Amino acid sequence: MVNINIDDEVHKEWIEFYNKQNKLDYPSLKNFTAKKLKEIMENDIQR
Repeated sequence: MVNINIDDEVHKEWIEFYNKQNKLDYPSLKNFTAKKLKEIMENDIQR
């Protein structure tokens, strides 16, 4: 298993994108944090 560090820039871009969204228009984004995104990306890398 190769350990890949996900660049923090990805999280920064995601957070900037998230903060621009209207939370009411995208209710699912409310619980979708940078940490969750990182977990999803790590799961994809491990496949």
